[in-house]
Amino acid sequence: MANKKVKLRKKAEEIHEQESSIPDKSIVAANALKFNHDLEVHKIELELQNAELELAKENADLLAEKYIELYDFAPSGYVTLSSEKIIIELNLLASVFLGKNRGEILNKRFDLLLNGESKYIFDVFIKKIKNSNKNESCEVI
Repeated sequence: MANKKVKLRKKAEEIHEQESSIPDKSIVAANALKFNHDLEVHKIELELQNAELELAKENADLLAEKYIELYDFAPSGYVTLSSEKIIIELNLLASVFLGKNRGEILNKRFDLLLNGESKYIFDVFIKKIKNSNKNESCEVI
Protein backbone atom coordinates (compact mmCIF):
# COMPACT_ATOMS: atom_id res chain seq x y z
CA MET A 1 0.00 0.00 0.00
CA ALA A 2 2.83 2.39 0.83
CA ASN A 3 4.43 1.62 -2.50
CA LYS A 4 1.17 2.48 -4.27
CA LYS A 5 1.01 5.82 -2.46
CA VAL A 6 4.58 6.65 -3.49
CA LYS A 7 3.83 5.80 -7.13
CA LEU A 8 0.64 7.89 -7.00
CA ARG A 9 2.50 10.79 -5.47
CA LYS A 10 5.24 10.60 -8.09
CA LYS A 11 2.72 10.53 -10.93
CA ALA A 12 0.80 13.49 -9.44
CA GLU A 13 4.04 15.52 -9.19
CA GLU A 14 4.90 14.72 -12.83
CA ILE A 15 1.45 15.85 -13.99
CA HIS A 16 1.67 18.96 -11.87
CA GLU A 17 5.06 19.88 -13.35
CA GLN A 18 3.70 19.42 -16.87
CA GLU A 19 0.57 21.47 -16.24
CA SER A 20 2.16 24.04 -13.95
CA SER A 21 2.11 27.63 -15.09
CA ILE A 22 5.21 28.40 -13.03
CA PRO A 23 7.92 29.53 -15.45
CA ASP A 24 11.33 27.95 -15.38
CA LYS A 25 14.06 29.38 -13.20
CA SER A 26 15.71 31.38 -15.99
CA ILE A 27 12.47 33.31 -16.63
CA VAL A 28 12.03 33.95 -12.91
CA ALA A 29 15.63 35.17 -12.67
CA ALA A 30 15.19 37.44 -15.72
CA ASN A 31 12.01 38.92 -14.25
CA ALA A 32 13.74 39.46 -10.92
CA LEU A 33 16.59 41.28 -12.69
CA LYS A 34 14.09 43.43 -14.62
CA PHE A 35 12.19 44.32 -11.45
CA ASN A 36 15.45 45.10 -9.66
CA HIS A 37 16.51 47.31 -12.59
CA ASP A 38 13.16 49.13 -12.53
CA LEU A 39 13.45 49.70 -8.78
CA GLU A 40 16.96 51.11 -9.15
CA VAL A 41 15.82 53.44 -11.95
CA HIS A 42 12.86 54.63 -9.84
CA LYS A 43 15.21 55.20 -6.91
CA ILE A 44 17.47 57.38 -9.08
CA GLU A 45 14.43 59.28 -10.42
CA LEU A 46 13.29 59.96 -6.86
CA GLU A 47 16.77 61.13 -5.88
CA LEU A 48 16.83 63.53 -8.86
CA GLN A 49 13.36 64.84 -8.00
CA ASN A 50 14.42 65.26 -4.38
CA ALA A 51 17.46 67.29 -5.48
CA GLU A 52 15.19 69.50 -7.64
CA LEU A 53 12.81 70.01 -4.71
CA GLU A 54 15.70 70.92 -2.39
CA LEU A 55 16.91 73.52 -4.90
CA ALA A 56 13.39 74.93 -5.32
CA LYS A 57 13.01 75.12 -1.53
CA GLU A 58 16.31 76.97 -1.20
CA ASN A 59 15.19 79.45 -3.89
CA ALA A 60 11.82 79.92 -2.19
CA ASP A 61 13.56 80.50 1.15
CA LEU A 62 15.81 83.14 -0.43
CA LEU A 63 12.82 84.90 -1.99
CA ALA A 64 10.94 84.80 1.31
CA GLU A 65 13.95 86.25 3.07
CA LYS A 66 14.15 89.10 0.54
CA TYR A 67 10.42 89.75 0.90
CA ILE A 68 10.68 89.84 4.66
CA GLU A 69 13.60 92.27 4.49
CA LEU A 70 11.78 94.53 2.02
CA TYR A 71 8.54 94.41 4.00
CA ASP A 72 10.02 94.61 7.47
CA PHE A 73 12.53 97.39 6.82
CA ALA A 74 10.47 99.49 4.41
CA PRO A 75 10.53 103.24 5.06
CA SER A 76 6.74 103.23 5.45
CA GLY A 77 4.53 101.46 7.92
CA TYR A 78 2.70 98.51 6.35
CA VAL A 79 -0.10 96.45 7.82
CA THR A 80 -1.56 93.38 6.10
CA LEU A 81 -5.15 92.70 7.10
CA SER A 82 -7.63 89.92 6.63
CA SER A 83 -11.08 90.65 5.21
CA GLU A 84 -12.29 90.84 8.83
CA LYS A 85 -9.80 93.68 9.56
CA ILE A 86 -7.56 91.34 11.57
CA ILE A 87 -3.84 92.17 11.49
CA ILE A 88 -2.10 89.29 9.75
CA GLU A 89 1.26 90.96 9.39
CA LEU A 90 2.88 94.31 10.00
CA ASN A 91 6.34 95.67 9.51
CA LEU A 92 8.63 97.18 12.14
CA LEU A 93 7.79 100.79 11.33
CA ALA A 94 4.05 100.12 11.58
CA SER A 95 4.53 98.67 15.05
CA VAL A 96 6.54 101.78 16.00
CA PHE A 97 3.81 104.07 14.63
CA LEU A 98 1.19 102.13 16.58
CA GLY A 99 3.35 102.26 19.70
CA LYS A 100 3.09 98.53 20.38
CA ASN A 101 5.10 95.35 19.96
CA ARG A 102 4.12 93.27 16.97
CA GLY A 103 3.27 90.35 19.23
CA GLU A 104 0.74 92.49 21.08
CA ILE A 105 -1.24 93.48 18.01
CA LEU A 106 -0.94 90.54 15.62
CA ASN A 107 -4.31 88.82 15.19
CA LYS A 108 -6.13 91.83 16.66
CA ARG A 109 -8.65 94.01 14.83
CA PHE A 110 -6.87 96.97 13.28
CA ASP A 111 -9.80 99.35 13.55
CA LEU A 112 -9.76 98.99 17.34
CA LEU A 113 -6.34 100.68 17.37
CA LEU A 114 -7.71 103.79 15.66
CA ASN A 115 -9.74 106.62 17.01
CA GLY A 116 -11.62 109.68 15.84
CA GLU A 117 -11.39 110.66 12.22
CA SER A 118 -8.90 107.87 11.39
CA LYS A 119 -11.46 105.25 12.36
CA TYR A 120 -14.02 106.87 10.02
CA ILE A 121 -11.45 107.15 7.16
CA PHE A 122 -10.51 103.52 7.63
CA ASP A 123 -14.13 102.32 7.60
CA VAL A 124 -14.78 104.23 4.35
CA PHE A 125 -11.60 102.76 2.89
CA ILE A 126 -12.63 99.19 3.79
CA LYS A 127 -16.05 99.64 2.17
CA LYS A 128 -14.36 101.04 -0.94
CA ILE A 129 -11.91 98.18 -1.41
CA LYS A 130 -14.51 95.47 -0.81
CA ASN A 131 -16.15 96.56 -4.08
CA SER A 132 -12.91 97.05 -5.99
CA ASN A 133 -10.30 94.84 -7.62
CA LYS A 134 -7.66 97.56 -7.52
CA ASN A 135 -4.74 97.78 -5.14
CA GLU A 136 -5.52 100.56 -2.70
CA SER A 137 -3.84 102.12 0.27
CA CYS A 138 -5.03 104.16 3.19
CA GLU A 139 -3.21 106.46 5.58
CA VAL A 140 -4.45 106.84 9.10
CA ILE A 141 -3.18 108.47 12.25
